[in-house]
Formats: sequence, C-alpha cells, structure tokens
Amino acid sequence: MDTTVSHYGIHMDDEGVSWLEQGRSGVNALGLRRKSPFKVELANRKRHCNHAINIASPIPDDKHWQTFEQLRQDDLVTYMLPVPKADGGLYVVREDPRILELVSTLARMSSPIHHPVVPYWTVTSPQAIVQELGTTNVQPLVLSGVEAKHSNELADICSGALYAPRKLLILASRDFIKPPQALELDTQFRDPSTLNLEVFKHISWESIGAQVVKRYMRRDRF
Repeated sequence: MDTTVSHYGIHMDDEGVSWLEQGRSGVNALGLRRKSPFKVELANRKRHCNHAINIASPIPDDKHWQTFEQLRQDDLVTYMLPVPKADGGLYVVREDPRILELVSTLARMSSPIHHPVVPYWTVTSPQAIVQELGTTNVQPLVLSGVEAKHSNELADICSGALYAPRKLLILASRDFIKPPQALELDTQFRDPSTLNLEVFKHISWESIGAQVVKRYMRRDRF
C-alpha cells in the first residue's frame, strides 16, 4: 500500500531508501528495481510538479564540477542547492541586477518546469505563496522585487514558511524590514571582480543539480 506524502521531492522509506518524487512517479538513486512506495497528494490537487530532475543524467564535465566545488562554499550557492532544507529555510538577500542573475542561474539546478524566481508584483495573494511553499522540498522559491511596502505582508507569509517543506528566498530592497523569522544572507559574488558572470551562466547547472540530488539521496559527499 502506498504511503501518502503531502509534497514532491525527496522522501525516505522504511528501509532507509531515498526516493525522488516528481511528475507521475518516483525513482531511487541505488538502481533498485522496485516501485516507489509513495503517492504525492498536494493540498491543491490541481498543481503539477514544478521540477524534472534527471538523476540518470551523465556526470557533469570535470571543469564544470571543479568550478562548482570552488563556488559551493558561498552561502548563496549552498542555499540554492536542490536538497531539503537543513534549517528554517527562510532568507533575505538584498537585491540588485547581478544578484537576480546569479539566483536565476542557480535555480537551473532544480531543472524547473516553471521558473521558481517569481516577481512579487505578479503574486495574486499571500495564500498563493503559502500553497507554493507546500509543493516540494528540493526547489527553492524565490520572490524578487520585494520592497519596504511589502514588509507586513511578508511577515505573515514568513510565519508559516518556517514549517513548509520548500525554502523561501526573498530578494528585497535595502529598506525592506526583515521579518524576525528570516535570516540575512549575502554572497561574495556580489562583487563583479569575484566572478565572471558570463562563464558562470554557461555552466551545466542542470547536470550539476542532478548529481547533487543523486549524491544526497545516496548519502555521498557532494
């Protein structure tokens, strides 16, 4: 009998085997020829999975992986990894055009079907964000263009975000008042001299994300 879970992403069965649930089925990273024991039922059953991570994809090019190893010590890169959150998963980053490009590029690690970087002005209601935060545990949701006038709305959202499976990253203006539940996050790559953005954007982030997910599921170092 299938075990019902409330969101997509990585789930562990009774035998300690991790399964990546997405789309219509789940897969394991150990090559076990068995059906996933999980069945995903979202609170909003009309929603589809927002990621298509192919853990069977080839290992990334050596140069790309070595570059990732050098970059992954940065807090922003670590936060955007497509793995379940290890803390409250709620961060504020002060936005500028370069930060938005960095985050949009890193979001490719979760092989999005729909881009997870969402301009705040397109959000129909705080409840819509809450629903999105309940859909998966391997893809961060990023709200961009958040301003000081949104502080009260975001405070209410953040209260529930701590208990949701999905990470929430808020890209906010300098005068935005950080909710007490959120942590401030920054990156060394804000400075153009620390990273060539054009080279960064051409790394095979989808393959790197798939490798990270597979190694996480196997409990290997990555």
